[in-house]
Amino acid sequence: MPPRIPPVRVFIVEDEIAFSEVIQTRLTDLGYKVIGVARDSRTAVELICQLRPDIVLMDLRLPDPETQKEDPMAGIDTARKIQEKCPTPIILLTAYESPKLTQQASIAGVGAYLIKPVGDNELDR
Repeated sequence: MPPRIPPVRVFIVEDEIAFSEVIQTRLTDLGYKVIGVARDSRTAVELICQLRPDIVLMDLRLPDPETQKEDPMAGIDTARKIQEKCPTPIILLTAYESPKLTQQASIAGVGAYLIKPVGDNELDR
């Protein structure tokens, strides 16, 4: 019998609670292990550096932890901080798609991005 491969450990950064819960359930159903969730960029960086997930799924738009105002580029800035402090593969979740966004995400260290709503095939891939 071949050795059992442990599930991929995923950390989710998403401020919308309902969407976060849906993603968690879908990932678990697909065989992944969700090891943590953050709702803002500051918490995300801290927990990702502590927990060292195999991969991060992160929303592009996140609230500023101080003002709670949504920052449309927080995911890019957070990706840059994660790559500086504790490099981790990142997949950006966004409802927006543009060549400029793709370029900015790539420069910040994002490996890929998925367009919301995300289907199970895309999520598993």
